[in-house]
Amino acid sequence: IREEHPHLVLGAITNGRGDVTQIPRLHDLFDFSVSGEEPSVFPARKPSLDIYREAARRAAKLRRSQTVTDSAQVTDDELVAEEARGWLHVGDDLANDVVPAKALGMRTVWVEQKDEG
Repeated sequence: IREEHPHLVLGAITNGRGDVTQIPRLHDLFDFSVSGEEPSVFPARKPSLDIYREAARRAAKLRRSQTVTDSAQVTDDELVAEEARGWLHVGDDLANDVVPAKALGMRTVWVEQKDEG
């Protein structure tokens, strides 16, 4: 993915304590991670829109550091809305992943996992 789309910013949003950027097998795949357990995020766990807003802020910050942007100031709401328009959120939980991401204007993909049991 990175070779074909080097401009992509890939992140993970979780209610767990893990940070994919710190997991050796995964850290090269992701640019950032947002956990509902982080002090700056808690108690805004999924499906709270606030954890998705935080993810959009982090992605926007990374994206802006990769490109030259104009000096125009944008509000936090404008920054989140702008980022959300270009976002594709993939999740496995309709209520926790798809509904809140879509509420912020993100495109969504619901991966419905079937029990293999």
